[in-house]
Amino acid sequence: MGTPANSDVLSPGSRPALEVESSLAGVAWSTDIQLRAGALSVTGEIPFAIPTDWRNRSIGQLLGLDQSGERILAAHREALEGKSSTFDQSWAGRVYQVHVAPKYDADGTIDGCIGFAQDLVDHKRAEEALRESEARYRAISELTKTYAYSTRLEADGTLILEWVTGDFVQITGYPLEEIKKLGGPLTLIHPADRHIAVKRTEQLLAGHPHVSEFRILTKSGATRWLRDYGRPVRDRHEKWVVRFYGTAQDITDRKQAEQSLRESEERFRLAFEEGPLGMVVLNLEGTVLQLNRAMSRFLGCPTRELAGRNLEELTPQEDIPAMAAALRQIIFGTEERHSWENRYLHKDNRHVWGRTTATPLHDEDGKIMCVLAMVEDITNRKHTEEALRRAERLASIGTLAAGIAHEINNPLGAITLSVDAMALSADQENRDEILELAMNNIRTSALRCGRIVKSVLQFARDEVSRKSPGDLANVVRRARDMARSFATRRKIRLQLDIEDPLPAVNMNPTEMTQVCVNLISNAVQASKPGGTVVVHLYCTDRVVRLDVVDQGHGIPEEKIDRIFDPFFTTRAEEGRTGLGLSIIYGILKQHDGTIDIDSIPGQGTTVSITLPLSDGPPQ
Repeated sequence: MGTPANSDVLSPGSRPALEVESSLAGVAWSTDIQLRAGALSVTGEIPFAIPTDWRNRSIGQLLGLDQSGERILAAHREALEGKSSTFDQSWAGRVYQVHVAPKYDADGTIDGCIGFAQDLVDHKRAEEALRESEARYRAISELTKTYAYSTRLEADGTLILEWVTGDFVQITGYPLEEIKKLGGPLTLIHPADRHIAVKRTEQLLAGHPHVSEFRILTKSGATRWLRDYGRPVRDRHEKWVVRFYGTAQDITDRKQAEQSLRESEERFRLAFEEGPLGMVVLNLEGTVLQLNRAMSRFLGCPTRELAGRNLEELTPQEDIPAMAAALRQIIFGTEERHSWENRYLHKDNRHVWGRTTATPLHDEDGKIMCVLAMVEDITNRKHTEEALRRAERLASIGTLAAGIAHEINNPLGAITLSVDAMALSADQENRDEILELAMNNIRTSALRCGRIVKSVLQFARDEVSRKSPGDLANVVRRARDMARSFATRRKIRLQLDIEDPLPAVNMNPTEMTQVCVNLISNAVQASKPGGTVVVHLYCTDRVVRLDVVDQGHGIPEEKIDRIFDPFFTTRAEEGRTGLGLSIIYGILKQHDGTIDIDSIPGQGTTVSITLPLSDGPPQ
């Protein structure tokens, strides 16, 4: 495949009418009136051979036409009649665009034909490549909002904006000619950023590429940010800068996002540093990485003394297991937030109470990198709750006082009788036997008094709420004993139904005694004389359940929802404070327990509490 060696082959430019676009494959020719070839020009590779003796051959022989080339021959015959034709033609396995027209002599008479065939495959490829290139440019332009420009430096130092592309009008709102009338693109620069634009121009005129960011004022008056990339161009002697090219990218969205991020970070910093709650950032080992002023005040230590210490060092020994378990739940569990109440060690060696809420912080891959803990100082609330519990315990003792006095009077009476018997035994023959019996009675009665006093003291004692595995049955029996005389005076019978054996529960015995005494006392007070209060204690569904059932008047439905509110009572006329059930609710909540009330007016009330089983044996 190639071109004829004959010197009459037309070269590009010698016959403009026969030129084919040089970047595309094709062939041009001319014929005489007999359709014999007179001139020929080939550009690029064509899929058929040109015979070396092509001159004066018919056009069909020259172009190697078979029956499929009849359309080309017909076009030549039409050209001789003065008609031009343009059409697509399959030719040697390819598609060409063919154009045939009449050829005129100097007198304007048709003396032959001229024609050319251009390979449409290459043409289509070029068009497709151009379309793809334009599509890519449009996509990039739409995504980046970028325009290119050229600025020329005049001899008098004036800068002339020669041309712009892309989204210049969309970004600025100004057409090129309007910008030129206004004095050039420098007139768009925000007044506060003019110094940046001046420095940019100086750098470019000095021959240095420059990148800068500045604001412009658009035609609508809006402010937008541009990132400008400028490149200087020197004269042909590489001496003076004569113009510079550049691109400008609209980065307003990025700048606004950066500003929003800075504002968000500043708000977080202020919330962290100046917030009323203590805040501390911990690594996955529980080491303090950062803390705020409120946390420093809460613990009574400067921040520099606390940073780097492990949270276990700031927690009483008894509370460390619960705190460590809570952190593990956050780091290795599925919870996004976990709250608990625990004590912390203050610098002056006292304990302070905090309600801690921990949240994991994740990195870009979603992995937990640290933990943010917020600590609310609830020390005063805890002291108030403890004072209320203590007052309620004392109130309960007051309610039971007569019964306690009766319980003590009975063994005291027995002691008195034993002493009298000892005094009268001096003349008795069985004096030794009487003395031994009296001494045993005195000892037994004294021990009974001691147990009663110990129970009352333990019940009233103010102690830290420490929990350990224990037998709730013993607590219920002790509460029954303390309330028995009170029930007897009201002619109420107490009945215990305790499952044996009973699994251990994690509890504070004093607090649970308070719960049981209050529940039994409430049931006795609600019962009618001659009634029975039944206490059921059993294990079900991994909890120990206590039901206190009375046969009293019941609680109206409209009061059930308020029954646990502080200072709400259904027996205000009896001088009740309304704190009992609210304190019981608080104690059970700290024991991870529950309390429910089921009441039918006129038939009675059942109060049920549950406590989760302990993993250890009773202590």
